[in-house]
Amino acid sequence: MFHQNFVEDKLNGNAAEFRKEFLKWYCKEKSYSCDKFADDDDEIKKELKETIIKTVSKFGKAFVKKAIHAFDFDKFAKELFLLVNGAVDITSIKCNRKKIGKQSDGMNENLINLLAGYVFVYAENEKCAKFRTSFSSNKFKEDLNNLISNENVDKEETILNLIKFKKAFENQFTVNFNLKDKIQFKGIEKCRFNVNDYESSYEKEPEQKLPLNEEIKDEEIYEFFDKFVFAVNQPNEIRLGEIIAESLKKNLNLSDPKLYADHLIMKAIDWAKDKNGGYLDGINIDEFIAEIHQQKSNLALSSRSSTNRNRFKKYGNNHEISDLSSFLLKNKKNVLWLSAVNPLSIATMVDSTLKKMNSKFKYDDEVIIITLSDLENMPEDVSSAFKYGKADLMIIIAEPDNCDDIDDEVIMDVGNALSKIIAEKKEKKIVIISNENNVLPNCFKKNVQKVTAAFNSYNTTNSTKCFKSNP
Repeated sequence: MFHQNFVEDKLNGNAAEFRKEFLKWYCKEKSYSCDKFADDDDEIKKELKETIIKTVSKFGKAFVKKAIHAFDFDKFAKELFLLVNGAVDITSIKCNRKKIGKQSDGMNENLINLLAGYVFVYAENEKCAKFRTSFSSNKFKEDLNNLISNENVDKEETILNLIKFKKAFENQFTVNFNLKDKIQFKGIEKCRFNVNDYESSYEKEPEQKLPLNEEIKDEEIYEFFDKFVFAVNQPNEIRLGEIIAESLKKNLNLSDPKLYADHLIMKAIDWAKDKNGGYLDGINIDEFIAEIHQQKSNLALSSRSSTNRNRFKKYGNNHEISDLSSFLLKNKKNVLWLSAVNPLSIATMVDSTLKKMNSKFKYDDEVIIITLSDLENMPEDVSSAFKYGKADLMIIIAEPDNCDDIDDEVIMDVGNALSKIIAEKKEKKIVIISNENNVLPNCFKKNVQKVTAAFNSYNTTNSTKCFKSNP
């Protein structure tokens, strides 16, 4: 039965702590209320006083860890592998210590017994054993360090030999890969061993409290609070979306910022879900905002490019610009200059040429088609979209009717920016369709292949479709 001091709560130190934890478990098992436990009810004391305790020979005995000296790691690893691999049901493996784990001299302790507590521990109940959870992970050494930190054993030698055995056992799964394995090394945590009269321990739970009398320096406390973030009065997801949308509408001059606001919210949610996400600081926010500007540039330019492509396609000219096809397929230069008396006539065949290639560039988001006017009016959007966007091809068309009012300095600035982009990203290509006196090709210096282009040069077959001044 329980000692009178235990029943009446007249214990001190660790014994008092044990009584407290025991009563928590006792009330839970009896489905008693928390109030009953808090008051240390007389009814509970009476039950404890009248309880007769029946124990077995092992009751209350703590598991004593032993030093692990070198043994035949490979031999035991192979025995254990064959036992696990040959089991019909890995959740119920019969383990006969007369056949497995015997040491060669026949005198020393059986290895299954010796490794109890380190490699083998009790499972859900004491009727079977299992592998320690960390044994099949990369945290086994760390676990062992914590497990035997206060034991009177040779810690360094014990850990070294246990790690050697783990490597030998893991190696069995590698060298026997051609066998019809029922289990892989990572799956051994599912194994359950039926071992009669087995003495081991449960896996050690992580510490829930700081050790008593643990000294903590002020510097450690300050370091903790430097990294501690306490956020209050935070908006929910819906309100957060509204706040972001209002800010983007004002700062980006947008009538409908929902698309961009949704992108920012998703970035924030992805960060929150990432356990290794770290701190979300001003640099991260700047990167998110830069992505928004990038999306805006891509969307604006994509819309303009699609409009241009459809406008030139309406002329109905389905001829192929052979110089353009060969340039995209095999030319080492990054810029093709199609010099034409009438650039618009060449531009009307761009869409059919790209589609006949049956590869990249046949979809609208794979190519940027812009005019010289677009280049002047949207210089930042053009550079940003080409550098960071999906499209690896940009086609710039200089229509003669619109070139007189173009600012050559702006064109040169954008051209120089594009030249730097293709120098960094060799997969990017630019096609310029203009007349002879255009300034843009000069920005690319020796990286240009010049071809004199004429509509009739590509329109070599009998066709009713020819260039017309208006579609």
